[in-house]
Amino acid sequence: MILPLCIVFGRRPVLLGCCLLLLGSTIGAAKSQSYETHMACRILQGIATGATESVSCFAGIKGLKLI
Repeated sequence: MILPLCIVFGRRPVLLGCCLLLLGSTIGAAKSQSYETHMACRILQGIATGATESVSCFAGIKGLKLI
């Protein structure tokens, strides 16, 4: 699912999109009011985390510093 996106758009935009999906699903899981919503957000977190880990070592993002 992620490889075709990497081929079409490149690795960096896919990585940034997955990071945004991970952030959004984490916020959604924290603010969810029902079990179904929480589980849907957790599933999205799993998809985004797997994609982030598989693409991140090849993305070569430069200029990001942890302070």
